Amino acid sequence: MLLQFLRRSLEMIDDSAWSSQMSLELSQQMAGYASPSKEKSFLYKALGTSLAACKDLVHVKSQIYTHLTTTDYMEAPERQGVISILAFCAESHLDLTLNALQEFGAAMSKVKISGFISHLKDYHRGTKGKTRSTLMLTYSNVAVHAPKEQLLSRVEADITGNVLHHYRTSCQVLGITVTNKDMYLKLTLIQNVTEISCAILETRDSQKFEFSYKVELLGYMLDFIKKEPRDSLASPVRYKAILAIGHLSKLKPSLTLEKNHELLDQCFKSLFPLPPLEKMRKEEGETAKNALPIQSLYVESLEALGKLMKTLLELEPTANWFWKMFQLLETWLHSGKEWERERALQASIQLLTAYQETVHSTIIYEYNEEHWSQD
Repeated sequence: MLLQFLRRSLEMIDDSAWSSQMSLELSQQMAGYASPSKEKSFLYKALGTSLAACKDLVHVKSQIYTHLTTTDYMEAPERQGVISILAFCAESHLDLTLNALQEFGAAMSKVKISGFISHLKDYHRGTKGKTRSTLMLTYSNVAVHAPKEQLLSRVEADITGNVLHHYRTSCQVLGITVTNKDMYLKLTLIQNVTEISCAILETRDSQKFEFSYKVELLGYMLDFIKKEPRDSLASPVRYKAILAIGHLSKLKPSLTLEKNHELLDQCFKSLFPLPPLEKMRKEEGETAKNALPIQSLYVESLEALGKLMKTLLELEPTANWFWKMFQLLETWLHSGKEWERERALQASIQLLTAYQETVHSTIIYEYNEEHWSQD
């Protein structure tokens, strides 16, 4: 509410010199607060808000570059701070913010590191990796904050395209693409996919918009799920990727039922064969005091699967598609392993509930509509 009050106050004052001075004062105030702290986190957002209200574009660009170039990207609070500044600034200055991100990313790529050892040292420290991950998250946060009427014209080439550029570059060592084993980088791309998909879905023309990166991004999410170990549940990658797939699935172009069938099959194969919950806790060395992480990941994974099934059923609310989905579960319902049958049964209950809320209600509505028209 305080940020809204600040934004409206600056708009009513409508004085670029005053709002410019306000942004400088907020920048100076940050030095007086510990990092991390709620106060400093708020100041980052307030700075972005004041820049959004400022009409002196030269000043706005200067402030953005100052924070992009002086941020310590090895510190998580500072990374989140620069993300907040640019995301809130994009509410009024989308073009300027995207151009600044593009120029900063291009300048970073041109920096040459002399010597093989220096390159390895930089790679080991992870400075460039953290910087690229921050830029990726900034782009998707900008998508969330961007004016809805401007987003669709920029979301592919200027936002998603740059996210994927930084992701691919982060997967390279000495110019050679390697398998991504970095959990933080995977979670970053998953968050990008979720935020960008949700931002598109909130626009007025989302159902007409054809998202050209949809299939490629789905491929990454499925790959992450396939690469997760089948004998442990130690990271949130699995369930967050399933949630991201659900958001992506709602976008155009629509996938064929066969593709959705394969997608759901992979999710089942990733979750159902996991060892029993108690066994995973024991192997991870969990005690009663710290047993929450695996328990939480397990519950969230099954909930994510339920949401995905409901989404896929809503996209094709027919009894035939419901039956195809249920047939995938039948194999697991006849498994020789009790825990696999238990998970398949839980998923079946989720699917039946989704059927009741979508297909069944649709059939009743269509029947009643036809009956009323005849009357």
